[in-house]
Amino acid sequence: MVVRWCVLFMPEVLSCKCSINPNWDLKIAFWDAFGASRFVSNNVRQKVRQARIHNKIIDKNYSESKDEKIWINRSFYNDCLRELKHENPFLYEIDSTALQESTERLQKAYQRYDKRLSGEPKIKTLKNPVQSFTIKNIKNSIRLKDNYIRLNKYGFIKLHGLRPILGRIQTVTILYDKGRWYAILTYRIEIRIDPLPLTGKAVGIDVGLKNYITLSTGEVIAKPDTRDLDDKIKKQRKIVSRRFQVSPYGSNYLKAIEQLQRLEHKRNDIINDFHHKISKKIVTEYDIIVMETLNIKGMLKNHHVSSGIHDAAWYKLKQKIKYKAELYGKTFIEIDQWFASTKTCHKCGYKNNNITLKDREWNCPKCGTQHERDHNAAINILNEGLKTLKKPRGPGG
Repeated sequence: MVVRWCVLFMPEVLSCKCSINPNWDLKIAFWDAFGASRFVSNNVRQKVRQARIHNKIIDKNYSESKDEKIWINRSFYNDCLRELKHENPFLYEIDSTALQESTERLQKAYQRYDKRLSGEPKIKTLKNPVQSFTIKNIKNSIRLKDNYIRLNKYGFIKLHGLRPILGRIQTVTILYDKGRWYAILTYRIEIRIDPLPLTGKAVGIDVGLKNYITLSTGEVIAKPDTRDLDDKIKKQRKIVSRRFQVSPYGSNYLKAIEQLQRLEHKRNDIINDFHHKISKKIVTEYDIIVMETLNIKGMLKNHHVSSGIHDAAWYKLKQKIKYKAELYGKTFIEIDQWFASTKTCHKCGYKNNNITLKDREWNCPKCGTQHERDHNAAINILNEGLKTLKKPRGPGG
């Protein structure tokens, strides 16, 4: 029954990230599109800010007439884009869907800002080492042929690492990330994916800095050792800094930047590969997977462990486990981040408020059970998740 319930909520949209090697002409065209997307986003952002300030003044003065108020809806964003294209003819050379996507993302960013889910959208700059633009598939304008994809205004582009596409392509994002080029294909699933075999097992997962992953079964999974790479990256950053002081943007400085980017990509590839392998292993072995809701932003405020938390990339691991569980018919549960999984004894339920970050083991004052910190937390996470699963849902739930 659990598997059937999960299959109904299979993710409808998936993506496939492929590397590409554009020629010089394509690179120039892509950089033009990056610049146009930034230009549109920044100018529309300025118009939105002015409109929001105008509306605040009207609301503050308690004006009876609401005719002067500017309604910042989808039509407002479209009108701003239309005005920009009329004033700047070079925007007509860029794919229109890329510019539309830029304004749609800005609108979504302001909606999140209004709900206090994120900060106010920032100005997009060329200094950002990651640049991108997104093209929509309108009337089959994006087509796949073998390992090539055809894009309007750009022609056929060869894809490296293409997986089978199980549906119709919706968007293609061209991404430049520190010297590497990617095409990210987003598609809606049209083929039913068979769920993985049932194992009848459930697991709670606790993540940490000392023990990267601790399962409720007692298994501890260590993070890949990247200390040598981290040392090389640290050393290379110093070289980049020195060469910039000697000759800013000289040939030696640019070579040092390329070497630094290669090292950073290598480290990210190791972590990403580990995340994919361990997430598939967990989803294959367990039917019910329980994790905590991670408050990464709050954790980063602790400057003593912020660098370690940033490098741990727990959120990316959780997202991979979550989407693979939904994709293959398994149950993924997130419990409240304020649940005291570490301080609670899983045997008797006693809550020990004297536990600190330094305490790796502790004895329960009530029942005397000796606990290993992370293992106890993983068991509590599993038990709490199973409680939420057993709660009856309302009508139609």
